[in-house]
Amino acid sequence: MSAPNDNFKANALRVLTWIVDNTSLQNVDWLIKTSLVDKSTYVKQSAVVSCLHLIQKYPDNVRKLVGEAQNILLSGNADLQYHSLLLLHEIKKTDPMGILKILSQLTANANQVTNKLAKC
Repeated sequence: MSAPNDNFKANALRVLTWIVDNTSLQNVDWLIKTSLVDKSTYVKQSAVVSCLHLIQKYPDNVRKLVGEAQNILLSGNADLQYHSLLLLHEIKKTDPMGILKILSQLTANANQVTNKLAKC
């Protein structure tokens, strides 16, 4: 994760989500949080997809990252919007008002959503 190459960071992040356990969860959580605000789109996308995998095992830890996921969704980056929308849906799928809030944000900022799958 500390390599200067973005490919190494993204691949390491993907592997970490499959080998994480309760003892190392806090360290991986910190790595994901810093990867969500990384300058590289590839690292951010790997972090969002890793969160999608982690939410099945550790939903409470991933729910803390809702702010970062919303920022990624509204950032205007088409490569990241669909996966961040999936992550937000997984986080808020038991909260109907949360889903409505996401929809109202997306309709208010419709010109920022450029990914065709995210628009669907």
